[in-house]
Amino acid sequence: MSTNFREIYEVTHFQSESISSWDADIEKMQEVGFSEEDGDKTSINIKKKVVNDFFNRKEKPPKVFRTNHRRVFNPITGMSRKMRPFITLNGKQLIEIDTANSHPLLLVFELKRNKLEVEDELKEIVENGTFYEIFKEEGKSRDNIKKSVFSFFYSKKINPDHHVYKILNSRFPDFIKSLEKFAHRASLSELLQKIESNIWIDIISTAAMFANIKHATIHDSIVFSGDEMVLNNVLNIIYAAFAEIKPCLHIRTLNGKNIEYVYTPSNTMIPYINKAQKYLLRFWKLNQKTGNYIFESFKIMEYLQSIGIYRYYTTNLDYMLIRIIDNIIDTIDIPSIKHLIIRFIEDVGNIKVK
Repeated sequence: MSTNFREIYEVTHFQSESISSWDADIEKMQEVGFSEEDGDKTSINIKKKVVNDFFNRKEKPPKVFRTNHRRVFNPITGMSRKMRPFITLNGKQLIEIDTANSHPLLLVFELKRNKLEVEDELKEIVENGTFYEIFKEEGKSRDNIKKSVFSFFYSKKINPDHHVYKILNSRFPDFIKSLEKFAHRASLSELLQKIESNIWIDIISTAAMFANIKHATIHDSIVFSGDEMVLNNVLNIIYAAFAEIKPCLHIRTLNGKNIEYVYTPSNTMIPYINKAQKYLLRFWKLNQKTGNYIFESFKIMEYLQSIGIYRYYTTNLDYMLIRIIDNIIDTIDIPSIKHLIIRFIEDVGNIKVK
């Protein structure tokens, strides 16, 4: 019996199985439908197909996939926000956790992780979730301010003429200097997606998978079902993933009701965080002399053999795969490398996985 490569046991597969286990009021979801807020006609048609995939989840697990820019897409990310409250488990609302001022928080986190200078004041601001207050102007709504900030962060290159740049540079010059060094010749929007994915997919979602917490991600948030113990476990995973940064979290049900909860710090999730980090580095070898990780191309080959994908390929194709890995290693993350290779194998060799 043939199997698609996305059915391999990993985060995307786990999220698909989690979504399949949830309940939904399909009639009410269909009544809500889509509106102009959900995009143009083409986007809505794509989203309708994704939602139909979700409606049939009990017969066939829904598609969950990861792009080369590392984001995970699933039926929850594809449906209208107004549909999500009708997804439940045993009559109970699912819980969603996300961070305030997510992308500024992620940037500060990544810069500090790379030992680059960031003002303590800015670190405190993003931890308190008040980053957008920096740009507060009379007559401007919070939504307009966020759109303006997003236009800066989602640019291909850092624009020194942008008014957001000028405000940040005047108040936090160390942050701007570090950001320019970190994002040199790179697309800022792509970097943000990769940082987001490093945290929410490679660490948080993977650790939740190993802890057997049924969940799905919506880019920079996690949706899950469970009691207060599960909620506390998810919070422990999130706080451990962000390490030195303590994010301001929004905890609410999918219908938007805030959840008042007293968090209890615990080390019970640390083994799953460690397991997620080891899983991320499974194709790398630590150089004991330099302390740096070295990519080992043949570990990919061994992995593909172990899951029954690699057994049919020729020496020439092996060589091509290794060349691809060597050429893209500096620009793409480990899970995406695996997906790219397998897509390449399927496209070039037209191979069905057994």
